[in-house]
Amino acid sequence: MEDMTKGSPLRQILRFAFPVLLANLCQQAYRIADAAVVGRYLGKEALSSVVGASETLLFISISFFLGLSYGMPIITGQCFGAKDYINVRRSIGLSVLVISGLALPLMLTAGFSTEWMLHLMNTPENLVSGAASYMKVLFFTGVINVLLLLLISVIRVLGDSMAALFIMVCSCVLNIGLNVLFVAVFGWGIPGVAWATVTAQFIPLVLGVIYFCWKMPQFVPHFADLKWGWNFIWQHLRVAIPAGFQNVVVAFGTVIVQYAVNSLGEDAVGGISATAALGGLVYMPLFAIAAALSTFCAQNFGAQNLRRIIVGVRRTAVIIMVYVAVSTILVWIFAPFLATIFLPETAENAETIRYGIRFLRLLSPFYVVLGFLFICSPPLTGMGYPKAPFWSGIMEMIMRCACALVLTKFIGFDGACLAHPVAWFGAAVIVVPDYLRKIRKLKRDGIPVRIERATEL
Repeated sequence: MEDMTKGSPLRQILRFAFPVLLANLCQQAYRIADAAVVGRYLGKEALSSVVGASETLLFISISFFLGLSYGMPIITGQCFGAKDYINVRRSIGLSVLVISGLALPLMLTAGFSTEWMLHLMNTPENLVSGAASYMKVLFFTGVINVLLLLLISVIRVLGDSMAALFIMVCSCVLNIGLNVLFVAVFGWGIPGVAWATVTAQFIPLVLGVIYFCWKMPQFVPHFADLKWGWNFIWQHLRVAIPAGFQNVVVAFGTVIVQYAVNSLGEDAVGGISATAALGGLVYMPLFAIAAALSTFCAQNFGAQNLRRIIVGVRRTAVIIMVYVAVSTILVWIFAPFLATIFLPETAENAETIRYGIRFLRLLSPFYVVLGFLFICSPPLTGMGYPKAPFWSGIMEMIMRCACALVLTKFIGFDGACLAHPVAWFGAAVIVVPDYLRKIRKLKRDGIPVRIERATEL
């Protein structure tokens, strides 16, 4: 565990972010392993089914719980920063109960609605069967993934990003090995890819819980901790629910973009499918720094140290801006190489590869806008101010949907690609000014105390 209320702010943020980055890279390796195995052993149509037609629907289905698992532990981190360890246990117990109780029925409902959702998205008919066989396995076992996400979030807000890394490394190694075993050796096809993912989530979940009980026994909830007043519950929900719905509306916008891309044909779907996973690697350091910055702000907000929050955000901003500038240049230059990792350069794949290159080169000049979002949004969430990030998600969805549905009518594939940077602009217009306003208000009025310190239960 690491107390982020002491020491050099930037050094602590970067030290925390590095294991998170490696963990995120492992998570991205999930997608790359799935895409590589499917593309190489099962072909282009199976690749479009698993990574293209399935990816977006899976994301929107899990996005609410991803937001909850990120939002509820924010309060855990604030209690940890305030050295209020009784409320840390109570917060963890509440998070497990709420998230698992919601995940089970909703995931089962999604599993029974798979074909309907695929047809609603205008998925090409030849991709529906393969996509459905993949998605049903992941939906019916979705509570495993949700609990794993929550476990990782809790461990991180308590300052142990290295343990979260080990959990993700274990999951990644298992996923890659089981993908090859189930698909290339056993010949289980697309369902084999799904079962490899589920198994690679379940084993690390069990090992992670054992580690948590062994290394952090003081934070394992007791039966007496499972009592919460309304204010305690509300402080969690006021952060977690907007975070959950923010993810949903952003994911819904992504679904609309996928709908627009589906209407352009299999090559367009395959082009984005083959490059989205690698393009996502660019975002991984940003997500890692965002997780570190959010945890840093949560702990220092609980410790009532505003000056330390401001210094940490300013120094982190410099790192982010340098990174996005370098990333823009590298992605633009190496786009042709990146687009051919998953698909061999053959005449059959030429059009798909061309779409992939175009996708990467249209997005990369706008990474700087994404950088501003990652500078201003995590501190707001970490300090428990979810409204601006939530409304920025609404704006992002509106802009993304409008561009995907309108621009594709006039400029085709380019219109679907440009929907993403236009959405980033819309979100930044809301988040950046609100962060500056909140900092001015906190300087003037001080940091509020939202949860009273627990002395006994």
